[in-house]
Amino acid sequence: MEMSRSRLLLVALCLAGATLVGRASPQAPTSAEVTLLRGMLGDARSYVEEYYYDRTYRGIKLGNRVKDFDARVRQARSFDEGLTLVSEFLGGFNDSHTYFIPPLRPEVFEYGYRLLAVGNDVFVRRVKGGSDAAASLRVGDQVLAVNGHPASRTTLLEIQSLFGRLQPQREMHLSLRSVDGALRDVTVRAEVRPRPPRSLAGLSLQQAGLEEIKMEARESGLMTARTSLVDDVLICQFPSFLGTPEGIDALFREIKKHRAMVLDLRGNPGGFTAVESRVITNLFTKRVTIGEQVTRFGRSRETVPGSRGAFVGRLIVLIDARSASASELLARIVQLEGRGTVLGDRSAGAVMEGVLLTGTRGFGTPYSFSITRADLLMTDGHSLEGRGVTPDELLLPTAQDLAAGRDPVLSRAARLLGLDLDPVAAGRLFPYEWR
Repeated sequence: MEMSRSRLLLVALCLAGATLVGRASPQAPTSAEVTLLRGMLGDARSYVEEYYYDRTYRGIKLGNRVKDFDARVRQARSFDEGLTLVSEFLGGFNDSHTYFIPPLRPEVFEYGYRLLAVGNDVFVRRVKGGSDAAASLRVGDQVLAVNGHPASRTTLLEIQSLFGRLQPQREMHLSLRSVDGALRDVTVRAEVRPRPPRSLAGLSLQQAGLEEIKMEARESGLMTARTSLVDDVLICQFPSFLGTPEGIDALFREIKKHRAMVLDLRGNPGGFTAVESRVITNLFTKRVTIGEQVTRFGRSRETVPGSRGAFVGRLIVLIDARSASASELLARIVQLEGRGTVLGDRSAGAVMEGVLLTGTRGFGTPYSFSITRADLLMTDGHSLEGRGVTPDELLLPTAQDLAAGRDPVLSRAARLLGLDLDPVAAGRLFPYEWR
């Protein structure tokens, strides 16, 4: 099978290796679909054997695992269940950058709400006006379970993976605790609409795979940085590292005009290593040592050059439980180098480097795998994988803050920079844009 690769410091938008079991569609897979699924599983094995950073596969008996999952795929009750099994095969490696990216569906399932982990709990963060969710959900509701799966910081990404792209449902059942403490169960109907037409004609497999990722990022509002100027402080909402190095340079030409910056990395899942490196170059006047890469071939030091024209003003970085990979790596570098202050919640703890491998097997729509090619040890000798970044000030919005639209974290950052920005005003700076 033809394949391509690209270096990523990206936790999948909602595509981590799912280990939860959803409800199977009643339609059994065709023999051709079973053959395709088994081929995908074989691809996953081949890529792990060729690229995985740990030659011992973290103690997993690879041949036995493939045999077990091949038997389960052949017994899958639906094509969606088969895709979930391919994802689960890689999820068993239990690292953040080894996962399956199934083909994009021809339909978009819009549930009308967005969830957020705060501390160890999960809350409703956004509700789309006019959606079915608007009749039964309220911002600030604590989510206790989704379709019977307990909701917590540790399970949220798997829930989003399962019901986001692997096995989307026309109805979602949520168990909730209201802001006033009352318990209730609700059912939310999804809006299902055709995905806008796209053309991948003329693109290489690598370009097609990356375009699929960017397409989903655009649908999630993760491609465009937004800025707001408060006095002489630029507040930059930076949703991902999926842009271009040239775009980063253009952004920093504006940032350098101001005395201070709040870099908001909350919800940022990471992105391309080249983009993250360019951000570092624009923040430091000296060469910065990221740490050590640990691959199957040994260890090597990783550094990024600084720039004489870098932004030298005061810097505050905001993170939360969704800040992953490149974003938490940047936050930790800011801490270790004494470059600024980090505020918010503990980050995701998902910092490896993956290689993106894309193919089709005649399916027509690309599917991809991210395989971890390196662990990263920071200059303090520790990996962030499974640990995350602990902010200099741990600040968690309450359910009441969410319900009232307050942003106490951004408000605190503003106060540290001498600004008077109350939590309500901070919460209104960047209105959420539904796609």
